[in-house]
Amino acid sequence: MGALFIAFDSNFYFEKEEYYFIYQDITFKLLNSDGKNKHLLITIVDNHEIETYKKVYETVSQFLSAFNWEHPYCKFLYKDETFGVGASLPLDKLGRQLLSQKEMTAYIIKVDLPKKIPLINDKKLKNVFALFREANTASVNLELYEFFCYWKIFEFIHRTNDPSEIIYDLIGNDFFQKKGFLSKGEALIHLKEKLRNALSHGCKTKIINPDNFDDIHSVKEINSQLKHKLRRHIDKNIKIENYLHLFTLNQEYPIYMTEKEYLSVLYKN
Repeated sequence: MGALFIAFDSNFYFEKEEYYFIYQDITFKLLNSDGKNKHLLITIVDNHEIETYKKVYETVSQFLSAFNWEHPYCKFLYKDETFGVGASLPLDKLGRQLLSQKEMTAYIIKVDLPKKIPLINDKKLKNVFALFREANTASVNLELYEFFCYWKIFEFIHRTNDPSEIIYDLIGNDFFQKKGFLSKGEALIHLKEKLRNALSHGCKTKIINPDNFDDIHSVKEINSQLKHKLRRHIDKNIKIENYLHLFTLNQEYPIYMTEKEYLSVLYKN
């Protein structure tokens, strides 16, 4: 088995050169790469059994979902050297190469390891947070998939297979009127028949064409509205019961645990 790497958007840098920490019983090493592209990597120690490797992969994915909730504009891609999936290039090579060096510099943001992240401990939370992370990563160059992730988030939250009206109400009537939609019904048809069905059906005549500039620009505008408003909507409709805090105990590395777990360890010592 090879190590598992996750490449972060190279426009984001951590305050420190490297971090070691423990999350869900797995030790992470997170570092600023000094390579040519200077992107960020999470590295995991090699694992030799497939079941162990699967557990690591799933735990890393869950951590990235929690991390993305705290830093929603920090994107990342998987690079799995064992199975050959994901992408090996940092996102600026895919989505930001048309920016000048001066423009790119303006986008660089320094972040620190989150001191608090949500505890993702049930199926609904796992699905919603994973889709939120997927949508964030897809926003670089996969706008239709980004919208599809948002659509599925609304399905999970509201237990419906047609959340178009919920999406319409969240974005607001003014937005759709300014975009030339004559009625709410016309906007709802656009959301479901043109956008959602563009990924789920190939024989529909009204679906968005990814190669059409006007079509894909309209998707980007709607995605931008959803990304701006969705986090508050999730907060309002899904109660996050617990958070994990980054504590430093007697162990070698800081560890993410609940306050209850921390107090339990503290009193034992």
